[in-house]
Amino acid sequence: MSGEGSEPRPVGPDRGEWRPVQAAAGALPCGHRHDHAAGTLDERARRLSHEELAVADRLAAEGHQVRSLPESRRGGRRADLSVCGVPVEVKSFAPVEERRTPPGGRSVFNKLVDAAGQARHVVLIDRGSGLSAGSARQGMGRWALVTGADDRLDSVRVMGDGFDLAWTRSARREIERAPLVSGPGDRAPERGRAPERGRAPARRQVAWPGR
Repeated sequence: MSGEGSEPRPVGPDRGEWRPVQAAAGALPCGHRHDHAAGTLDERARRLSHEELAVADRLAAEGHQVRSLPESRRGGRRADLSVCGVPVEVKSFAPVEERRTPPGGRSVFNKLVDAAGQARHVVLIDRGSGLSAGSARQGMGRWALVTGADDRLDSVRVMGDGFDLAWTRSARREIERAPLVSGPGDRAPERGRAPERGRAPARRQVAWPGR
């Protein structure tokens, strides 16, 4: 587990890597250029909770087109918001008067576990629960370390009292399969016939993109 206040360590290249984002507002890859223009907020599909509305207002102020999403008619789990067409799940923490201690890294990790499967992009919001930036980093570090192979989340943003942090997961690097590499004059052995003695069988060459 990452220590208090440390950034999440990237996981292996075959799992994708979580990286901190310098500007939290840029964590959501909506594919639109907003040029600092104000966005919009539409609650006609469902009235948002106070925490959801706080997140929606922030995203709209950053230029996004934000809509509330209706509850699933089949009782399934779905995202809370559509942000420029991208589903976003919002998770919040109980206020300090309703809990014995402020939420720590484990609480952040549990919120991410709960959000996985509802949307690929998650915003955690703290409104008076006492969550610290260090606990947010600790929980994110645990997620990156323990569930690195879980690709159900692509971005995480934590809006807290006095801080705004975000991380994104890079795309998993796939192995490129190349044709069999053979020497001059080599040919594939006939069906049912072993390769000739003294000659190593042809090998498949692999390469990592970007190297």
